[in-house]
Order: sequence, then C-alpha cells, then structure tokens
Amino acid sequence: MNPFLMKSTIIKFSDSLKEISVQFHSCKVSTTLQAKIYSLKTRIGLHSNVYNSNLFSVSPLSFSRESSRPVSSSLVSSSLVSSSLVSFVLLFASLLFFPSNTNAQNQNWRPPKGQFLSDSLKVGLPIKYALSYRHKPTADIFFPDSTYNFAPFELVSREYFPTITNPKGSLDSAIYTLISFEVLPVQELSLPVFVRDNLDCTRVFAPIDYVRLQGTISANGNIDTMSLKKDTQVIPLSQQPNYPLIFLFLVGFSFLGVLTFWFFGTPIKRQIKLFRFKRRYDEYLRLFQRLSRATDDKKRGLENVEKAVILWKKYVERLENKPFTTFTTKEILDNLQDNRLSEALREIDATVYGGIYSKTTASSLNILQELAESLYKKHRQILVQST
Repeated sequence: MNPFLMKSTIIKFSDSLKEISVQFHSCKVSTTLQAKIYSLKTRIGLHSNVYNSNLFSVSPLSFSRESSRPVSSSLVSSSLVSSSLVSFVLLFASLLFFPSNTNAQNQNWRPPKGQFLSDSLKVGLPIKYALSYRHKPTADIFFPDSTYNFAPFELVSREYFPTITNPKGSLDSAIYTLISFEVLPVQELSLPVFVRDNLDCTRVFAPIDYVRLQGTISANGNIDTMSLKKDTQVIPLSQQPNYPLIFLFLVGFSFLGVLTFWFFGTPIKRQIKLFRFKRRYDEYLRLFQRLSRATDDKKRGLENVEKAVILWKKYVERLENKPFTTFTTKEILDNLQDNRLSEALREIDATVYGGIYSKTTASSLNILQELAESLYKKHRQILVQST
C-alpha cells in the first residue's frame, strides 16, 4: 500500500471522525451522519482493494487490477498486513477522538435542574417533580411529554410555564405530577431536556434526585393481628349531564320529526289550520253573545249594540277578505246575499244612530250571528277541500 495514500486516508478519516463525534450523543442518528459513515466505509474499501461489507474484514481472495488471475500469496499477505494496519490506526483514531469530542459536546450544555417537591411519597399517591432549564434565548428546548418513559413512575399530568427571558438567559420550567406503585424504599428519577441544534437533537439529563417511600404498615408489626380501617361514610357525587347521550336524543327526535313531517305533513298542517280557524270563531261567538245579552241594559245598551255590530263586521271582513268595517249598509248588502240582512241592518242603524231601542233589535243581532255562522261553515268547507 502506498504510504502517502495511507496517510491521506488517515487524515481524512480523522477529520470525518471529529465531525461525527459531535453527533455521538445525539438523540438519534441523522441521515447526514449515516451518509458520512457509508462514505468512510467505501473510501477505506477502495484504498485497500477490499470489497467487503465489513469495515475491518479482508476478502480471502484478492485480484489485481491489470489481470483477472489470482495474485501470489506474498501479495495477498502484503494486502492483509496493510489492511490490518489501516484498521488498527483507524480504530485507535476513533478511540482517541470520540472521548474528547464527547466531552466537548457535553460541556456546551449545562445540566437542567430537576428535583422532587417533597422528600417522601406513598404508594398510589401523586408527587410533584419540578424541571427547569436556563439556556440561550436562541436555543430550541423540548421538555419530556406523555410519550416519555418516567419509570419507575407514571405520568398523571404536567404543567408548563411561559418562558422567562432576562440578561442571564431564558428560563423554561415545568412541573410533572407523577405516581408510583413500586415498593422500593428509595426511588430515583432523572429527566432530560432535549436541545435542538443545526445538526441534531441532544439529551441533557438533570442530576438524579431521590425520594423516600413512606410505608403505612410497620415492618415489625404482625399482619395477622391487624384490622382494616372502615370508612362507610357516603360521599355525595354531583350529577353531571351526559352530553353525548343528550346529543343522540336530540338527533334522534329531530330525525323522527323530519320523517313524520315528510309522511304526514299535509294532514298535520290541515288540522293545524282548522284548529286555528275554529278557535277564532269560538272567540268571536263568545264575545258577540255576551254583547247581545247586554243590550237590555238602559245605560250601556246602545253602546253594546254598536260594539256587537263592529265585532261582526271585523269577523266577516276576515272571512271574506273585504273591508266590511268601512262599508256602508248598501255596500254590505251588495257583498252579502241574504234577504233578512236588509231589514236587520236598517233596524240596527235606527237603534245606533236614532237612539231608538226596540224588541226587534235582539232579533236583528241574531240574524247577523246566523249569517256569520253560515259564512264560517262555508269557509271551513273550502279550507278542508283545498288542503
């Protein structure tokens, strides 16, 4: 092997190792790092005339470039010695450069502060763990989330606080609520923060903090003689509405209503119209009969007759859709064909405008009522047939 070529390979490999060692403690190996390692393997294989996937192995049979004939055993031995020498030098260089660069990497990031907020815990009861980290304002920091393994603890909840930046740097902090079901007398935890740089992501762990398990049963006590605590006090629970079930009921009733209206919409609308039509007639009839019975009153008899006629005109106006309240007697006779109506209206006009009340006034009001009833039946039949 050419000594100058071997020296050049070692120098290039050393430079590459320096660059790779910066990423040695990264959270994951990036695709750039994988490409550099593959390039180094290929470079060493070409310079040593060894075409094997293993970096430090040598093919048992080598061939010269000028001829396809097997080379002599001396040439093979020389190639093996050269390859072994290269492998040894590269291995020594990797051991030499990796520790120094790893220390340099660790010196760039100060460890975060992590500690339990109490010095003891009980099995199954929550305990809080505070994690804070001061860093440069330009650094990207990630705290552990629910996907992180908090063994021997389990995550219950977490609370993050806004970043505080001052001349000393930026401070990020979080409080984790943990729970443990382990019975170890002393339990420890060390959480990391993840620092992202241009190359990759680095985990920086906080110093290990310890918490002591507080037992509820004395180790010297006799379990057979102990009795369980009884707590029969009923704890009232507040009623909570079941919103998903309520939503399902609303959707079901809405769908049922739409389906019912789709099949029975026309009969339902017809019945609603007939009900309103009947209610308006009943209300008119009740008021008209009350005014008709009060016409015998000497003080307010004439006033009640006038109110009864006005009520009759308004009801007929709504049925016929014509302005009967502004019509004269002649115009009313022209729009309503009834032989009794002419005499009844003249009698009522004489009572209202002449102030002359006779026994036939009540009969005239009954004629108006009979006419309104006949109009109601006529329009009800039209409404039934039209819908």
